[in-house]
Amino acid sequence: MATLRVITRTEIVEWKKLLEGLGVKRDEAVGFRAETDKDTLLTALYKYIPATVIIGYTFLDSIFESLDPTPLLLWEAIFIILLAGAGILTYRLTDGDPARYVPEPERNKKDIHDITENLKSIIDYQRFKQAGVAMIAFAGYVLAIGGPFTHMTAFKWEGYYGAVALVIATLAVAIIVGKDILGD
Repeated sequence: MATLRVITRTEIVEWKKLLEGLGVKRDEAVGFRAETDKDTLLTALYKYIPATVIIGYTFLDSIFESLDPTPLLLWEAIFIILLAGAGILTYRLTDGDPARYVPEPERNKKDIHDITENLKSIIDYQRFKQAGVAMIAFAGYVLAIGGPFTHMTAFKWEGYYGAVALVIATLAVAIIVGKDILGD
């Protein structure tokens, strides 16, 4: 796996155009494998929330849960920081420059340059979308396990709220990435 970016159908079409434009044969395309294989729902799932965010939150969740009194304000602040961190980290980790594969003399050819520019815009859009999905998925995860929401005094938390929030977050993610991942 060369990238944590979810590879979509649109991106694969452009990669194929680039490979054809460069005259790369199938057996020579081994270095392009990770960039030209579309992600399935299962391969995309582990790419959505950065592991460092999940691990960090889960560790802190167990600590905050064990404290009496619960430091609710700090816990909420950590949730907000990690929520933003999930989006920022995902955006930064999913960077990709298709021109890095193109030999220097080929980069200036108009057709190759146009393809790499189009591919870069597809990648940038995917990065932005994936960062938003990471934030939604992380929020769904925290709501599913309860987190600081179970200790809020503004309303009484019921256990099923987390299950409902997770289903809604999953639906939101499916709506956002549906045709890219689930379609074909």
